Amino acid sequence: MFTVCFLSSAVRCQPLSRALAFFTFLINIEGLFMTIFEPGVQYKDLNGGVHADRDDTQDATDYLRQHHNIPQDHFVFGIQVYSSVHHVRDNTLSVRFLHSNVAGYENIQQKMVAEGAEFTLNELEIGMSYKEFFGLFKRFSLTLSPNGLLEGKSYKTV
Repeated sequence: MFTVCFLSSAVRCQPLSRALAFFTFLINIEGLFMTIFEPGVQYKDLNGGVHADRDDTQDATDYLRQHHNIPQDHFVFGIQVYSSVHHVRDNTLSVRFLHSNVAGYENIQQKMVAEGAEFTLNELEIGMSYKEFFGLFKRFSLTLSPNGLLEGKSYKTV
């Protein structure tokens, strides 16, 4: 049987059939915890996509090296962003950076294949102002529509 464990101040586990989707969840499969890299909110009313261009002068890796002392041989391989009504009031975002070195491999893809189920990333979760977060990108584009209805679809505007 699968259970879903939600990350909060305390870990709460529920049967999958009754579980709500939150930002990041853990699936307990035979006692092995794996984190799934995907977005999640309570109701999932809107789905969409994101594209971003790195800033030419400072990207997420540079930011973490400068402000959070990640090792020089580490690179950011994933970013998860969460916002709620509470964050909006404070003009902040909860940002989780996933970083690692490539440990003797040519790239992260080789490391992922070689390590398989043992693939591990370092995680750093911080609060960032909108200006700090969006300052990591030259351009940032987000699309949302009910159940992803418009994703990839052509349309005319009036």
